[in-house]
Amino acid sequence: MDTIRLKIKYRLTDTDNLKYFQEKKLAKDLDWQYLQGSRYILTNETWRKEEQKKGRYMPLYWLEEDYIWGAKKTYFCLQVSLPKAIGGENVITTVDDKWEQVLSYTAAFCRELGLHIFEPQIKKAMPTLVAVGKNLTLESRWYCDTVLRALSPFNFKPHAQFRGVDFSDYKNGGKEIIFSLKHETFKLYDKKREVINTARTARERELAGRWRQRDFVLEMLRVELTLKMSRKIRQRFGRYLNGKKPIFQNIFNPVIWEALLREEVKQIYDHEFKNFLFLSLEQQPYIDAYLQKYTSHIDTKNNVRGLIRELQQFGFAETRKRYLEDYKSRQTWYNYAGRLKKMEQHIDWRPLQNVEAFHIHSWLLQQFGIETGRQQSFDFVKNMSTKIDTKRRNA
Repeated sequence: MDTIRLKIKYRLTDTDNLKYFQEKKLAKDLDWQYLQGSRYILTNETWRKEEQKKGRYMPLYWLEEDYIWGAKKTYFCLQVSLPKAIGGENVITTVDDKWEQVLSYTAAFCRELGLHIFEPQIKKAMPTLVAVGKNLTLESRWYCDTVLRALSPFNFKPHAQFRGVDFSDYKNGGKEIIFSLKHETFKLYDKKREVINTARTARERELAGRWRQRDFVLEMLRVELTLKMSRKIRQRFGRYLNGKKPIFQNIFNPVIWEALLREEVKQIYDHEFKNFLFLSLEQQPYIDAYLQKYTSHIDTKNNVRGLIRELQQFGFAETRKRYLEDYKSRQTWYNYAGRLKKMEQHIDWRPLQNVEAFHIHSWLLQQFGIETGRQQSFDFVKNMSTKIDTKRRNA
């Protein structure tokens, strides 16, 4: 787990010290990711920034009011990166086995703000934002830019918008791939350059300095899923909780976090078009020579060439969209994908494993325990090939 936002009902009393809530801000005017809206909140950005200058990690926090059926209710909200709170950075530090430490830190920070919020309340708090992530150290021959470029053709996730982003605002560069829905974001990005560009805590600055001086030369890919609404959190965590409520204590489970990330990686990167996508990245002479050598029937070759032309011209997501618009049937698309899956079994894909993008893709799946599978071996004798391709000629 990386970031959590907790929303706790809190009744202000005369004994509360509001020193740390002196500034009344319009939520949408604050440059806080995932916090929008027209209501006012109480916080103290001046104090937070002073503490950040000292190299301290500072969570986002605020008091807000809700008006339900005419009754005013006040809530305390705390958004905290747990690894940064515990260790000052989220490159090496993880909180998988640090529940008591996380609980203790959260309660201590509430006390520092002068609030009467204690560990039992924190345990039962309902999260309104959760981010889970994993840092993957790349093999020595790969740069993060290379890995992200190899994965960028996989640009489809149901209902999500895909975009590739360069860290062009930062002198140290970097890239990220983002799949965004209204209340959910999945992304892969260059963790090394993100730290170098945006280091705030003393520990992050130390790591950034070591990276700049090449004291250690790790290239690191960050894989991260963010759920931005209580209903979305209930939906995604619920299947793993056996009927329990998705309160902070119940969702603090590394097995669930790993499962959620695995779901995302499998959905986006492990599908029947992956071999065709890798082939579409190659130059045309290579594609022609490959099809000439590793499949022998003209209909199969023409079908593959047609698909590859569309993938090269439009990309996977747009190809799928155009198909659905042309045929106005989602089931027709699934039938088409199924036929392609059957057809690809009759092409020898093993030589494609020499392509670097293929290695990168397989490595990513393996990091989440997803089997890439071995392509079934076929003897491409004339009789067998003709029989297969004639049977599948409408694919």
